[in-house]
Amino acid sequence: MHGTFGEDGVIQSILSKNNIPFNGSGEKSSRNCFDKSVTKEIVMNQGVLSPKYYQTSSNTCNDHLDFKSEKYVVKPNSQGSSVGFNVIDNFENLNDAIDKALDFDNSVLIEEFIDGREITVPILGNEPLPVIEIEPKSGIYDYKSKYTAGESKYICPADLTLEKYQFVQELRIKCSQDAQM
Repeated sequence: MHGTFGEDGVIQSILSKNNIPFNGSGEKSSRNCFDKSVTKEIVMNQGVLSPKYYQTSSNTCNDHLDFKSEKYVVKPNSQGSSVGFNVIDNFENLNDAIDKALDFDNSVLIEEFIDGREITVPILGNEPLPVIEIEPKSGIYDYKSKYTAGESKYICPADLTLEKYQFVQELRIKCSQDAQM
């Protein structure tokens, strides 16, 4: 299940209250991780560097944005599957990107774009699974890259030094534990 009701802790709460077992994260962890600004705070509290960001509910934030970047990531604060997600390389297009994101949520996150590798670490229980690197053909892991066959390459295990590999696995566990608090 993706998006609102499926990833935001609502269905998990209903299942838990009715003593119905399910796989995946619990209510609190799901709710915290579905809210991107909360997730950013959780990972930053673990010492993870995170792009500068600004949260808004209006497209009139240009005067309040406290950072400049060559590219910006604009996305609904609470939405899944990269719905409403845009990368823009022109500050003048910021309001249009915010309007698109506001079509999917009442709060928008604007981040400085950081070019880098896309890495994910799934966990099972409290154990990290192999680290996976995602290489989208377009260079951006957007909705099309996620859901169109052949648009992304998944490398498992990711090509990292042993030190970095273990570091991201350990960090993933710490962040997961914080999300449950």
